[in-house]
Amino acid sequence: VTKYGQDDVTITMTNAYLPTDDGANVTKLIQQQNYNGLFDSHMTRDFEFMWDWEGNWDASGKLPEYVALPVTMKLAFNEPSALTNVTVFNANKANGFITKAEAVLNYSDGTTSEKIVIEADLNDYAAFVFSWEDNNKTVASVDVTILEAINAGSETVTNMLTLAELELTYTEVEEVVKPEEPTEYG
Repeated sequence: VTKYGQDDVTITMTNAYLPTDDGANVTKLIQQQNYNGLFDSHMTRDFEFMWDWEGNWDASGKLPEYVALPVTMKLAFNEPSALTNVTVFNANKANGFITKAEAVLNYSDGTTSEKIVIEADLNDYAAFVFSWEDNNKTVASVDVTILEAINAGSETVTNMLTLAELELTYTEVEEVVKPEEPTEYG
């Protein structure tokens, strides 16, 4: 198993309000203003949308409208790589708890994988595991889109998101070669 880290990818975040990203969108959307919490193995609430409090409000006295789902994180490999799994770990069931997400691989040959959409059972919040079986293509990037989340009262919200961790892994499957059947002579 190969596990890729933050240094192996360049990450951008976009949504309907911020359709392009020069790398600064993380400072506009995420309270911690960086992606470090996705790769620190702490499984805590250290990657969250901007909090809805006075310190983050715009001139109208509200959270800026661009702090909104759905949001897509594009994880572009610095060098195209093999990839079989993307795991998005929910934080504890509270504000920003993900209930629906999707992912697609963008291969280095210009094609894409099938889109995988996962909806969570609200009682099973550990992780969204996106898996692809095609180990023969190298991946240029993966798009992970968080489609829906809930607040602490289990109501669907568009301005909350909290992730605990993100893992990108490649599991190499060894081909087992069956030995030839012995012949009568040997």
